[in-house]
Amino acid sequence: MLLMFVFVVLFLFIDVITIFFIILYLFYLLYFYLFIYLFLFYSIFLLYFLLLIYLFTYF
Repeated sequence: MLLMFVFVVLFLFIDVITIFFIILYLFYLLYFYLFIYLFLFYSIFLLYFLLLIYLFTYF
């Protein structure tokens, strides 16, 4: 009886840890893609802004 209890507790513990790691991994991927999208967006925005500055200084 005690052995079964220990096994169940261990199983639950392992399950919780794996779920936690899966959630962490998903969040990591989400943040990674978000960072890439933000970086692209900001780079495009910056290029556009620099182009505008260049045009304003040119004319």
